[in-house]
Amino acid sequence: MRYESAKILLTEVLECEYSDSILTEYMLRDSIKNNVIALQKDKILSLSKKGENYTTIIKNLNTVLGNKNYEIELKDKEIKKHLRKLKTQKTLTKIGFSLAGALPIITAVLLILL
Repeated sequence: MRYESAKILLTEVLECEYSDSILTEYMLRDSIKNNVIALQKDKILSLSKKGENYTTIIKNLNTVLGNKNYEIELKDKEIKKHLRKLKTQKTLTKIGFSLAGALPIITAVLLILL
């Protein structure tokens, strides 16, 4: 009976030892898979933040384009305004020079006629 009991006891110890080694292996694999899952979650979060940043960048670029168009319109208005001023100055100088040339002639004619 002692031999049988020792055999049963030894068999159970070996099975428990085998189970313990399998358990530690499974725990190691489980921790590795948990680390992989955590890394994937972090990567997903960083990619979603990256996507949000890209949408923010796109919105900002669209406002920059709108501002650029507005600035171009203001520039065109200012250019037209200055062109109108230049045209009026040109016409006024032409009128001034022609009157400056014609005024002595008119006064000479009036002096002769009077």
